[in-house]
Amino acid sequence: MTRMSTQHRRRVHGPGMSVGYRTLVVRNCGRETGGNDVSDDAVQLEKRIRFALGTLGESNSHHEFEALCLGLARRRITSNLLPATGPVSSGGDQGRDAESHWSDIPRELPGTSLFASLASTQRVVMACTIQSTDIPGKIRKDLASICGQGTPVDRVIYFTVTAVPTGKRHDLIDEAARTHQVDLEIWDAAALALHLADYDLFYLAVQYLHLPSDLAPLRPDGAGELPDWYVEARRRWQANDEPARTLGDLVDLRGPLRHATFHDEARTDLPEWIGHARALLAAAAGEHIALRARYEIVVATLRGLGDMRPADQLARDFFDTVTADDTLTDPGILEDAVVLLGYGFGALLRNLTVLTADDLCGWQRLLADKTDRLLDAGPPANAMAHLLAMRARLALHTDITADLESVPEDLPTVAEVTAAVLEAVEAGEPVPALQTRPPLTDLDTAMNILLRLGHHLDNAPLFPIEHTADLFDYLTPVLVDHPLYREVRDLLDQATDRVTGQTARGERAQSRGHALIKSGRIPQALQEIHEAKANWLRGDSLEGGLIMLLLCARLYSELGLPIAAKQYALAAATAAKSAPAPELSRFVPRGIIHAARYDRQAGNWISATRLFCIGLMAQNAYCDEPYNHERYPYVWDMMTD
Repeated sequence: MTRMSTQHRRRVHGPGMSVGYRTLVVRNCGRETGGNDVSDDAVQLEKRIRFALGTLGESNSHHEFEALCLGLARRRITSNLLPATGPVSSGGDQGRDAESHWSDIPRELPGTSLFASLASTQRVVMACTIQSTDIPGKIRKDLASICGQGTPVDRVIYFTVTAVPTGKRHDLIDEAARTHQVDLEIWDAAALALHLADYDLFYLAVQYLHLPSDLAPLRPDGAGELPDWYVEARRRWQANDEPARTLGDLVDLRGPLRHATFHDEARTDLPEWIGHARALLAAAAGEHIALRARYEIVVATLRGLGDMRPADQLARDFFDTVTADDTLTDPGILEDAVVLLGYGFGALLRNLTVLTADDLCGWQRLLADKTDRLLDAGPPANAMAHLLAMRARLALHTDITADLESVPEDLPTVAEVTAAVLEAVEAGEPVPALQTRPPLTDLDTAMNILLRLGHHLDNAPLFPIEHTADLFDYLTPVLVDHPLYREVRDLLDQATDRVTGQTARGERAQSRGHALIKSGRIPQALQEIHEAKANWLRGDSLEGGLIMLLLCARLYSELGLPIAAKQYALAAATAAKSAPAPELSRFVPRGIIHAARYDRQAGNWISATRLFCIGLMAQNAYCDEPYNHERYPYVWDMMTD
């Protein structure tokens, strides 16, 4: 397994933004989607699509047609559209195949972003039918059901696989306005085929109409390259009919969602990814997953679409939950809260949110009080370091209650900040330091806490120091005159130098270990892998440390020491469970299931079976597509043993 560089996962600051980390997922690879002579003929392609639409009724494929129409509607009609659900025994979906969630952005900021240009402030309902006869009667019946119960409706979008003559369409539209006081829009087979033949929607025809993918129209000029991993993730999510709900699903969704957020060539996909995230939020298996989903949606909406207002309520729900629940101490979620607060301050300075200064400052105080209580409780060393860093960041946020007349009028836009951050990260360079000197919430408290953190770092090997060091470097112009500046700077520099040196030593040890494994020198290889593990089992390189723990386990197994192998596999699972980064949670089931396999090797069949059952539960909880044999071969290896 290739270890992703820390640079690609880190949270960084954008120049001119309010203080707060910026989470980026940056990958480099891509491919060009091509076409052939058949796909160049748009008319022939539309005819193929219309023929395929006409066969849906023969195979009773209503659900496929419904999914196809929802995908098209999100891209062409209204982006704030969610599937409607409901058991028949309780009224079903009331004739509604999908309906919109509320958004006021089109009225407040018309045309400011892709989402705003497609979002509707009206209550929009989507309905569709594969019925081929008496379409007017079917539409009248469905309109009566839609408008006669449930939430009042402003607009109905009706999809049908059958052609509807223009005159009949106009009659139905007029009748809907008179009888039900709703705007009716009818999309028949001709309209559907016209749009499904477009480059960005043809995947719907491939997935739901089963057309050959080599009929795809040519990529438009200037569309940009999309990485292979992103294209594969998009294909997988578009093909998935099962509701996403687990932490593994969220981790899998987060990568492409963030890529579409930060990269222009994928920006047209962003409403669809946000739709997936909102659907996951609605079906989330627990509050922790829901909180993380809210965070991702708010960040994608602000950074990708340039406005936080469509997600303001999700931000409010996030902060209200985190600050009110004293039992919620997950370090990853607490860090998300600190980061999101920084985004909120930045959005407020740019008039991109209806959240007020009182809202944000109130949440800031509650988060600071909660962090202080957790610190007073004397947590373990690594948790202590995380809490100290978060408390310092809270004190280093912009003081929004101060006189902000000094804020430059030409403050960079969200898009400009994003571009500057991406350019620096992709070039492997530090993000440019802050050029202005905004007032901070509590500089003295922040510096004293950073000093305490610096002296504590030797006791907290799993704490990722790079994030805090990046923040310190970014704020250098504001911090440099403080009496504690030099001492804090030296402590952070020593810690980062230590991590850098250990990472390099770990890489060399890993290289030697793999060379020895290939030559069959397993005991000697084990010594080198232990050295790599010791150097990598730290916050900034924890993923590499987990991989080395599992490799140690495998080597002990090959040496006929299954109990030692089990111990190291469980150590990997335990370290992954306590890691604040949710993407490392995939190592939890992997470690447990490997431990079960080594337990079976030792002859402990009963405990191995029990461990395997626990591992399968973890696999379901932490991994998307948990039983995909290509992505998770260790599950099937254990089953076949």
